[in-house]
Parts: sequence; C-alpha cells; structure tokens
Amino acid sequence: MSINRTTIYINITASIIFVTYIFLNSIHSIDEKKVAIEKKNKVLPKVEMVNLKNDLIIKNITLPKLEKRNLNFEKKKNFKLSPLKNNNPKNQVLQSVKIKPIDYNDIRVQNLIKKSNNRSILQPVVLEKKIESISIKPIKKTSLRITKDKFNVNVLNKELVKFDKSKLIDDGKKALENIKDDFTIEFRWPLENKTHDKIYKILTECLFSQTVLLNNNNQIFGLNGLINRNDFSEKYSSIIRMPNNVYSSIENNIIKQISIKYLNNEKGRHLRIFDKNTDAYIIGYLLNISKRNNLKIKKIKGQYLIENNKFYLDKIVINNKPVSNRILLSQFNKRCYNLV
Repeated sequence: MSINRTTIYINITASIIFVTYIFLNSIHSIDEKKVAIEKKNKVLPKVEMVNLKNDLIIKNITLPKLEKRNLNFEKKKNFKLSPLKNNNPKNQVLQSVKIKPIDYNDIRVQNLIKKSNNRSILQPVVLEKKIESISIKPIKKTSLRITKDKFNVNVLNKELVKFDKSKLIDDGKKALENIKDDFTIEFRWPLENKTHDKIYKILTECLFSQTVLLNNNNQIFGLNGLINRNDFSEKYSSIIRMPNNVYSSIENNIIKQISIKYLNNEKGRHLRIFDKNTDAYIIGYLLNISKRNNLKIKKIKGQYLIENNKFYLDKIVINNKPVSNRILLSQFNKRCYNLV
C-alpha cells in the first residue's frame, strides 16, 4: 500500500510540473510576437510624425466667370480662337491657329483658282460635246424569194431541207427500181406510248401505209382481203416493213380482224406496206441528203417525231453516220397537218 501511494504522489507531481512548463512556454511566445510587431511599427528617429487629421484643410475657391462673346453667325464673318498661353518658355514655337469659315460671297463658278488662304473652289465641268440623240430607223420589209428547188430552215439546230416534191418522187422511184439486197431501212417509234395511235393514224391516212398479214402460203391479206402480186407491184413500194412489236392499239385491232376474216384465227406474219409514191418521196429525200453529206445510201435509220403539229422523220443515220437533217413528212400530203 505504501508503494502505491508513493507512485500516485510522483505522478501528481510530474503532471503539475508539465502543465506549469507548457503555460510558461506559451506566455514566452506571446511576448516574442509583441516584440516583433513593435519592431515593425517602430518609427525611425529622422521621420516626422504628421497628424493628417489636424494638417488637412479644405477651402472653398470661387472660380472666375467666363466672358460671353456675342458671335454673329448670320453674317458669316471670320472669328479667331485666342492662342493658348504658353507658360513654358521652351515651347515658344507654338503659334496661334486661325480657323476661318468659307466666305460664300467669294465663291465664283468661273475658274478653278487656288486662293492665298489655301481654299480651293470647285468648278463644274462644262461639256464641250453634246450627246447626240440616236434615232432607231424601222427595218425595211423586203420580200424573200424562195426557189422552188430547195431552201433551208433551221429547226432546233437541225437543218430542215425542203425539195421539190415531184422531183423527189421521180428520183425515189428510180432508186427503188435499182435497190440491191444489202439495202436496209429502219424507222423507230418514240418510247412514249401516248403518241403511238396518232402516229399510226398519220401513217395510214396521210402516208397511205397499210397493215397486212402474210400467211403460210406467202399470200398477203389486208382489211379488204387478198392483195395479188400485180396490184402489189403497181401500187406499193418494194420496201416492206417487218415490225418486231405492235405499238398501236388501233393496229392491234386491225391485225385481229384480218386474222379472223382471212387466216382462220392464225397469227400470220405482221407486215406494213407503203404506197409507192410515199416511199419514193422518202427515198428521194434521203438521196439528196446523202449527196449533201457525200454518202451513198446502204443503211438508213430514223425515228418518227410529232412536234409543233408537224410530223417528222428525225434522228436520221445514213451508213451508221448521224446527219443533222430531218424530213418533214407532213408536207407530203395536206391531210397530214389536220391529223397531227
């Protein structure tokens, strides 16, 4: 028990000594901070302390009144600005500046003069030459004489060549009599189905084409029955078209009627034959075009076209060479213009 009491007394004593040491140490640090602050705020002996509160004096100053000058702007007289006061003797080079308005009474519209006070007067320029009036004369109407043989017209950048109809037919008939086996002709129809019935009507009623069927005995039948060899050679062209397709509903009905009446509902071979004068006109036309292009006719291609109420053979190709010409088929027969 005596040992425990001794230990307790020693611990209490040590605790008191530790707390006392910490307290004294904190007091010493506070004193050191105060000393450091006093050193910073310490005034040097040569610097005078001034009490700003007592030395600062605010006084009211009355400014002098500015003199009013009566400037008469109506009379537009010159006025001067007084020069700046030069307190610095070094800057005596400065001079007074005068600003003068323009004297309107002194402006003259006679000569472009440069005045002594550096004022420039603008003068209007006098035109020496007067603008002459231009008169547009009307164009004199003169009669144009067109030869009967031929004349040229440009239609949509394609040359439309017209020849004498009777001469073309005569030239065409001679060519048809001497046609060789290697001669081929192909006239295509437009891709648009809307115009197919109209084209077929023009071919039949205007250019005297006819739809026929060829039976197994090589006999030709039309709507009016059998066409014998003698009638065929006298009335129709030796160039027979063999269409690959039927483009017109009107022609399709005619084929059915011929098949029912004369072929016992057999199909037969679909052909188109043309009047001899019609083909002679077309061949004669193409012969003249080929001569103009230095070509000999062997192979002909073209496409039917309806444009501006006229019927053409367009996109002509002779011997695989395109030509810039078209044939106006409507002029073959006056009835063509009413059908288009």
